Amino acid sequence: MTPEDLIAGWKGIVPGFDTTWHELGAVEVTISGADATATAPVDARHWIDGDWRVTRMELEMVHETGDRALVTTAMERAGQNG
Repeated sequence: MTPEDLIAGWKGIVPGFDTTWHELGAVEVTISGADATATAPVDARHWIDGDWRVTRMELEMVHETGDRALVTTAMERAGQNG
């Protein structure tokens, strides 16, 4: 499939969704002479919303990096700026 064919295909479907979200994972590149192939896992989500509304949200923390003490500092700063 050529890049032009891919874009033409997307133009025929993507505008029909209300919302789309795509995230690429780690890209791996294989080089063979003058040619290169790139592959990556893709998380693709598509919605046609209709009339539903979010009435409750629950988040599950799966990973966090950095200094946890910064949360307290950020809350203090938000209080001073708000």
